[in-house]
Amino acid sequence: MIYRVQKLLRRHRRKLAAAFGLMVLVTGLMISLAILRTGLDQSRNAEIIRHENTLSEATALGEQGEYEDALSTVKTILDSAHVGSRARLLHARLLMLALQSSSETVTANDVRWAQVIEELKGLLGESGEIAGQAHFLLATIYYESDSEAPASTGDYGAQWTYHQQKADELLPETADSYLLRAISAAAVPQALRHLDKALELDARHFESVKTRAYIHHVCFNYRQMALDAAQMKTIKPDDPLGYSLSAIAQRGLGWFTEAIADHDRAIQLSPDNTVLLDERRQTYMCMGDYQRALLDARECVRLEPSVNLYRMRVFFALIALGQYEQATTAYTELSAAYDFDKFEFDDWATRHVRDTLGAGLSWYPSEDIAHRQSVPAPVPGG
Repeated sequence: MIYRVQKLLRRHRRKLAAAFGLMVLVTGLMISLAILRTGLDQSRNAEIIRHENTLSEATALGEQGEYEDALSTVKTILDSAHVGSRARLLHARLLMLALQSSSETVTANDVRWAQVIEELKGLLGESGEIAGQAHFLLATIYYESDSEAPASTGDYGAQWTYHQQKADELLPETADSYLLRAISAAAVPQALRHLDKALELDARHFESVKTRAYIHHVCFNYRQMALDAAQMKTIKPDDPLGYSLSAIAQRGLGWFTEAIADHDRAIQLSPDNTVLLDERRQTYMCMGDYQRALLDARECVRLEPSVNLYRMRVFFALIALGQYEQATTAYTELSAAYDFDKFEFDDWATRHVRDTLGAGLSWYPSEDIAHRQSVPAPVPGG
């Protein structure tokens, strides 16, 4: 038996060797393909992670108001096979936010609006959620536009209605989607209902809590605003915004000690933020603590010397302290600025006097009324 096997092997040794070689070759090829596929999968996964990180980075920059940097970042992934549609949606949203927050007056017929509209219309054929958000942003643009807004039709009311309805149809039942519905709502009660629904779906949805707090703020509903701000502090304990909004709400309720504590925490988290410093200055003014208000106003000027409003704040605090010579110097320096606007000054002076009197305080020391003739009075035409 052994002999026959050996004889068979000798007779067919070339065929067997060829077959064995082919088997080795096929096995090697399969191993190589498996390794290549694994490498491609790993490379693809790494690319997905990089693109997701880039998208997150651009989103974070946008949330901080760094729109130019955010736009530059997201441009690198507009053609991504993994996040391209989301990146293009974010790009359009950032362009829109940059225009809305611009210090210059951006009219409705500005050519840049046409670019935003064109980008958003290019997303209407994407998946339901992406298309829904694009419809939502278009509805927002048409709602805020006048009869000269850039588009092929002047019937912007109909355009707003159409895109709002499409957005409502396409957006899923998520907290993010109900936040979008709230932002596009035509009335405050409707917006609050959408936000309540968002928070039913996700009780820790920070953006919805924040938006609701802002609505309560403009409605002077400080108790509800304080509750929302407290929730923001719980969700993001290292975010200064929650503490700042909490301080504003408590200031509105007259709880100044608690308000200052929250102001201090917010500034501790973001020491060079002039908005936070200016809010604390406002609380000190409401308390009648004009010396500390002056310190915060001067710190704002140090951090952002080109902002005339902060120089006005210094002037108002000096007037309240009765330091009229310094106030005169401050006004002279302010009025000498190349971009000084007397009408803007009068407007802010009127607001200052109104808010100060509304808080039951005086905008100047009553015992020094005779000395007020030496400095410009902070009222229109003064």
